[in-house]
Parts: sequence; C-alpha cells; structure tokens
Amino acid sequence: MMAAAAVAIGVNRTGHLPPLEGAIPGATDFADWARSQGLTVTLITDEDGHEVTLSELQDAIEAIVEPRNCEKLIVYFAGHGFLLSPQVELWLLSKAPDRASEAVNVQLSRDFARYSGVGHVIFVSDACRSGGPTHRHRSVLGGPIFPTPPNYDFNGTLDTFYATRPGDVALEYADKNEAVRNYKGVFTECLLHALRGNEPEVVEEVTQGSESRWLIPSHLLDRHLKTAVPVKAETISIHLSQNPIVISESHLPQCFGQLDRPPRPVMRGGPPVESPPPDVGDLVASVQDEVMSFVAHTDEAAREATTDSQRLFAEQMNLLVASRGRDHYETETGFTVFGRLSSVTAGDALGVDAFEEGEVTHIRVHDPHDYEGRSILIEFDSNFGTVLAIKPGYIGTVTLDETQVVNVN
Repeated sequence: MMAAAAVAIGVNRTGHLPPLEGAIPGATDFADWARSQGLTVTLITDEDGHEVTLSELQDAIEAIVEPRNCEKLIVYFAGHGFLLSPQVELWLLSKAPDRASEAVNVQLSRDFARYSGVGHVIFVSDACRSGGPTHRHRSVLGGPIFPTPPNYDFNGTLDTFYATRPGDVALEYADKNEAVRNYKGVFTECLLHALRGNEPEVVEEVTQGSESRWLIPSHLLDRHLKTAVPVKAETISIHLSQNPIVISESHLPQCFGQLDRPPRPVMRGGPPVESPPPDVGDLVASVQDEVMSFVAHTDEAAREATTDSQRLFAEQMNLLVASRGRDHYETETGFTVFGRLSSVTAGDALGVDAFEEGEVTHIRVHDPHDYEGRSILIEFDSNFGTVLAIKPGYIGTVTLDETQVVNVN
C-alpha cells in the first residue's frame, strides 16, 4: 500500500539573528493539518531548547524514502532563510551559521527529491529569501535532506511553495484575536486557511464512478495565495508587502490536500464542457493575477465580456494595469497623473511643482517635514478635479478617463 507523509520543521532560533516567534507554531499547526489528512507526520522543532540538526532531518527523510512505498511527501519549513546566490537557497538550522553545514540546501534537496522514488514531493518554505546578513551567514553551504539518488531512473513531480519572492522577507505577526498571544507566519496562515476548506475556489471535485472526491490541487492554491498573502500583509500594516511564489508541476489526481465534504460552491472537474461567458468575478481574478505580477496586458478570454458593464469594467481594469507611475521623486513625495492638468493648488505654504512627460503629468511635493498630512487640489482640462491626500514619503498614481478619476493608488 502506498503511503503519504509529511515532515514539519520549525526553527525559532539560529545563530546571530533575532529569534522568531512564529516558526514553531507554524510547524505545529501544519503538522496538525497533515495528521487530519491521514498523513504520517514527523514534527521537528527547537522547542524547549532542542537543537535541530541536518543529520536529524536527513534521518527523518531517509526513513520515509527508504521503503520505496511513499506516494506523496510534504516537507514544510518555518524559520530563518536566505539566498546565498540565485541557485543556492538555505534554511538555517540551530547551529548555523557557526557550523557551515548546519543548514538545508533547498535547491539540492529539491534535485535529490525528484529522483527519490516518491511520486509527488511538495516543499513549503515559510522563510525569508533575502541575502545573507553577515559574512558568517554568507559562508554557510548546508546540505541536502534527501539521500543521494542511487540512479536517475525515477522522475517524480515537484511542487514548491515559497512564502515570498527572491530578495524579500517572510512576515510573522501576533494574532490579536486570540486570548493567548500567538505569533503566526502570514504565508502559513493563508495556506492553512485555504487547506482547511475555507476557500471554495481552491477545491476541485473529481468523480470516479459514483464516488466524488474534493481535491485541493497546487495550481489552484497558487492562484489563491497570490492574492490572499499580499492582502493579509496589508491588513496587518499598510507598510507591509509579501508576494509568494509557487512552482507547480503536479496534475490531478495529484493534489496538496483534500476535503471530506464539498465546500459551497464547488468547482467541478471531469471532461471539458462549454464554459459560460466570463462574469465580473472572472474578470477581477484575471486582472488581480496580472496586477500582482505587473503584466501590462490582459487575457483575451477574460476580456470577452457580454454586457456593457463588463466591457467597461474590463477597460478600466486594463487601464489600471497599464498605469504605473514613478517609484521615486527627488523630494520623496509626489504623484504621477495619467492625464492633462489645468492647475494644482496647495495650501498651508506647501510647495508643489508640476511637469509634463507626454500625456503624463508629474507633481513634486516639496516636503518641509513639519507636518503629518496635508491636501492639494488638482484640476484637469476636462473641467473636473479631485483632492489628494499628501503624506511625507508617500508616492501616488492618479488614473482618469474623460469624465472621472478612475483610481488613486
């Protein structure tokens, strides 16, 4: 009988870096979910001073792989991580960086996992991907947690979930809604929320004979997390940003998880059927994906709306996707306006100047650094205008059509 397993790793403390609060809770919560799925779970954390070592992780993985009967294996890690180079990503263990080998080399582990004999391996990394902060950390090389492949005859399927983009940090926060202060990783929290059946959009129904299964495939989680994680980060603080990366190779019936009952509504699988015309929800989802990846074009299929309101919505969304203003001003505060201005009015001795670049107008705000917030009035050639909030150090983009301001971002 083929088995399924999970190894959940949580390391709050490693050398010469601030201790984390959410790594152990994240690994524990993930392990609890994996048990609810019927997986054989190994939980390894540095709770109560236990030192997590590379050898311990290698032993745990080897015990799962060696019998050659594992169909699916999920490896979850929460803790400190960084990119040594574009092809060398590391998860730091308890004795790193003083011991250069005490880290998980993620890329090498993924390469070995592909040929390990496990049909479907999923890596989940809730760790930072920024550069090594010190010379000690940049000297760490780490090693693989999967055994060296005896041969390359077997080629398994890999899915990899990174909490954030290369060069960025993974965030954790204190959940104020719980009686006991509990720290959580933003990515892990969003992932588990979906895996527990709270997001119908990630579930697909597969029918075999008279029986139905409600599966959560990795590619649907990918689409959901691209929106959910940035939104969650912004709800904690408007200053925070986090954007996950998912590399998914798997196809049904391979999946990340499954539910014992359908959510409502449920996405149905099976043979292709004629799709109904896209509704506003389809258009929103399509444009959200593009905005998050800064792609300045839209999916033609999503733009084939059938009503005037849908076409207008698509046109406005396309305009927003294409409208990206400056990311800096010499004065540190300003706006890019996609449209022609007739006047800019500022009060309270606030200095502004405007200059044009083609059809785009830029407004520089000369920041006297003696206020928390002010306003300016901008008026357009089309005889309408709007009031903009000015805050020191903030940069905005204003998008308009012929009759109204479409967006202030």
